[in-house]
Amino acid sequence: MVRRILQFLALAVGFWGAPPPAQAHPHIFIDAGLELIHDLSGSLVEVRVTWRYDELYSLLLLQDYGLDQDFDGALTETEIADTLGFDLNWGAGFEGGSP
Repeated sequence: MVRRILQFLALAVGFWGAPPPAQAHPHIFIDAGLELIHDLSGSLVEVRVTWRYDELYSLLLLQDYGLDQDFDGALTETEIADTLGFDLNWGAGFEGGSP
């Protein structure tokens, strides 16, 4: 009987001391690239940044911003302009974008 009580207590302490289960949160995957542009003398004059979101996040952006209303898979110049810098506008009180 004592052995069963000790086993129960050991099990209870094990569960009590176990870490809480991990909570999932969404991830955004990107393909990023840099193109370095040099002038004729070899000096760096421009850096072009390519930043492509994964398919799911891209779909969410299209829906949230009401883009590609004709569903042809191509954004108009106006739609592209509407997306530039959207991910740099942090919510009020969020300090994550500060240096």
